[in-house]
Amino acid sequence: MKNIDKLKLTLKGFTSTINRYPITILLFLFSAIFTSYHISTNNLNNIGEILLSLAFGAALFMVLQTVFERFCHGKKTRLIFTGLAALGAILYYLTVEFLVKNFSSEHAIKTMVFLFILLISFMWIPSIKSRFRFSESFMIIFKAFFIVALYSGVLYLGVALIIMAIDMLIVNVDSDAYAHLGNIVVYIYAPIHFLSLIPIYPRSSDNIGSEAEGSSGNQAEDELTQRLNKAIEPSKFLGGLVSYIIIPITAIFTVILLLYIIMNITGDFWKDNLMEPLLVTFSITVIVVYLLVSVIRSKPAVYFIKIFPKVMIPVVLFQTISSSLKIGELGITSG
Repeated sequence: MKNIDKLKLTLKGFTSTINRYPITILLFLFSAIFTSYHISTNNLNNIGEILLSLAFGAALFMVLQTVFERFCHGKKTRLIFTGLAALGAILYYLTVEFLVKNFSSEHAIKTMVFLFILLISFMWIPSIKSRFRFSESFMIIFKAFFIVALYSGVLYLGVALIIMAIDMLIVNVDSDAYAHLGNIVVYIYAPIHFLSLIPIYPRSSDNIGSEAEGSSGNQAEDELTQRLNKAIEPSKFLGGLVSYIIIPITAIFTVILLLYIIMNITGDFWKDNLMEPLLVTFSITVIVVYLLVSVIRSKPAVYFIKIFPKVMIPVVLFQTISSSLKIGELGITSG
């Protein structure tokens, strides 16, 4: 009976995720179909444009759905958001297909920047006029990605081993089977699992209402808060990974970077091509780790929060000087 109840709960979560993000799931399904066709026939010269268009529409609907859940209501509004996401995917495809003569890696990188902005919006919107911080929303996304990446990897390896065993022991299997398997895992399983781990955030009006009602909040709000707290709380494994592996590695990298700066602080040093990527990598690493440790309660996390914001000040100063010198030498388009 327990296994049946777990299966029912899993199926319920599966269907609720599809109902919550129908356009996102549909566009990822289209991505899987186009990719499968391309694997089988190798006949789609514009597969990159198609997949990026579908990814743009899928990410756009995720953001619009979050906006709807927090600030809007009504079926008409949701239908408008659905239409906007679908229209966004179509317009993007028409733009790159007919207005861009030669779709190159440069256009793909620009699209990835747009997708990154949508991802940041997806994490930032839940913290607007909310008691939940951006770092908590970031932890939810990071934790979900961590879980899905692990499960997807195990699922792919497990099924790949089964296919390999069938190929070696029973009947020959087409080598494309592994690519089709990866396609299914990446475009069907992973998005549904990831989105199922994203909790429903309280509406902006609910936050105001909860402050007015005080401790007499209704049961639904308490359940919603419990789910959010559970989604925010890092697992022991993730907490240990960040506290005792990622933070020490970041600290060692910081020492190495500072030693490099001190030992080579000469005129040509600031124009060194290695300098700017090092500082950018360090800054991004520290920001990501800082967002993670803001939710973790451990001594290494506390020390990291106290020390590293101060370390970032000279790093940002060095980055500004390095970028200014390179711009003066190579022009505003350098890098």
